[in-house]
Amino acid sequence: MRNLIIGDTHGSYERLMEVLSKASFDPESDNLYSTGDLADRGEGCVNVIRYLFSLPNFFPVLGNHDLWLLDYLVYGDIEDIWYDYNGGHVTVRDFDMKNVSKSEREKIAERISSTPLLRFSSKWIIAHAGIPFSESMDFLEDFSNKTPEKQRDSFHRDYFVWDREYVDQASEYERAKEEGLDDDYFALPPDTEGRILFVGHTPFIKLFSSEAYHVIDLDTGGFHPTGCMTVMDMDTLEYWQSGKDGKMTLSFER
Repeated sequence: MRNLIIGDTHGSYERLMEVLSKASFDPESDNLYSTGDLADRGEGCVNVIRYLFSLPNFFPVLGNHDLWLLDYLVYGDIEDIWYDYNGGHVTVRDFDMKNVSKSEREKIAERISSTPLLRFSSKWIIAHAGIPFSESMDFLEDFSNKTPEKQRDSFHRDYFVWDREYVDQASEYERAKEEGLDDDYFALPPDTEGRILFVGHTPFIKLFSSEAYHVIDLDTGGFHPTGCMTVMDMDTLEYWQSGKDGKMTLSFER
């Protein structure tokens, strides 16, 4: 059984199916984790959700777009920032055009509501956006053991769903190192004790990683015309991308 993880899908159904095919994904024997943001922007939002939620071994974390979708499905909330500026109108239209029934909407909402913000194990940490710099591994483990509802109600929610500081700092650190600039002023993150942090949320033109920050960002613009969707084997760090041939392997010192 492999442990695969996919970056933000954003309703891009065809790219999702393409990259899973490239990875020879077996729904019955492979685990598939996700960095969240299943819907919005791409035209296949409902198909993405239906397919992923049908899998027996699918383990996502919540992204900000998932929270917007949850509010829409449960309360009928349509926030301007979601609908007008972040692709929410595409999701609303797709739900209407596909005549998604009230009972199916309720089942989707229930599944989203039961999804955690953080997944934590002896080898990996999975969050949509990042983790707080100031918190220990004990804190993250304790937080991951809270119910999804208590996680969403926590003061720390935005660190995992919205906050780009962790990835931004990692990106600036790697840029400074590459350009030979002084990197002494960067605040390095807590010791993850060998764990790799998998995130999405912040899109990069190509796969971004930082060994110093123990992080791999899998958001490679899967919804964008010039982007691609990425699936990675969490154990071997082999990965596949839509629109690209073959298998690649990330060199990453744990």
